[in-house]
Amino acid sequence: MNLDLSYRGHSELVVAERVAALKFVPNLARERVAFDGVIEDPIRFREAISALHEVVVGDLRFDKDRAAYEQWKAEQTRSEQDRRQALLTQYQRDELERLDDGPPPPELEVDFRRLHAKYWRERRRWADELSREDPALFRHLVPCDPVATVAPDVLFWECFAKDEASYGCLYADRGGLRTAGDVRLGTTNVDYSLALFDHFQTMRTYRETRLVGDPSGFDVEVRGHGNHREQKIDLPPSWLRVNHKPGVARREVRRLRAILHQARTTGLAAQNREGRADFPAWLRGKIAYVTMIDRPKGEALLAELDALPR
Repeated sequence: MNLDLSYRGHSELVVAERVAALKFVPNLARERVAFDGVIEDPIRFREAISALHEVVVGDLRFDKDRAAYEQWKAEQTRSEQDRRQALLTQYQRDELERLDDGPPPPELEVDFRRLHAKYWRERRRWADELSREDPALFRHLVPCDPVATVAPDVLFWECFAKDEASYGCLYADRGGLRTAGDVRLGTTNVDYSLALFDHFQTMRTYRETRLVGDPSGFDVEVRGHGNHREQKIDLPPSWLRVNHKPGVARREVRRLRAILHQARTTGLAAQNREGRADFPAWLRGKIAYVTMIDRPKGEALLAELDALPR
């Protein structure tokens, strides 16, 4: 099975003085999905999505006898620490010698931006080439982009581990987010990289953090844009064995049917046992989600809802 991915830019945490925006870049090859809201508890969200990161990068494909592996890992750690210290010492020595000759050159900032852009351009080129020439190695090195869903009452992210042995799902109740902008319900892939984990760690309580499913890529012609990139990933057959198609939990469908059935005699307001502010809108949103996944079931539920006395 081939999966088309098309992104404009990268997911990142953009930090200003008192505000931060966690921007997830959506897959332009799928229908438009958008969300913009303020996270009420950024530390709780940071820890939860960091836990999901552990699933994304999880890979436990080692031999049962781990003694040799543990020894190798310890040696690699010591070797890396020694190399880092040697490089740091040499860098500090060179910088001190250079600064003794006078102030930094005026074109330092320009050169940095030029070389930084060159680095990321070559890195993207290498990633594209690797995904074409050696998809297995590419999938081993690069985490598979999670799937994000914006539903009427919840946002959630789903992912598989590298070794395909673990599945993770993070739910964020819409009640914990103050909607601040565009909302478009649906499901899409979101750009994800290992560096994004470091961005998560900079979330703090002293500044407002917005969660943005960035819709800007849908509003411009992105082909030829420097930040636009496309990938075609051949998903392994093992990823397709469990769920041939997405579904809705039977318990959730039975719950909605029970609410509608009892509402025929007691009225819809009597079924609002959780005290929701706009129960009919909440119920209609739940049914819309079912319709998105399973149209016949959703349309049947919607017909029952519309048939209730006003």
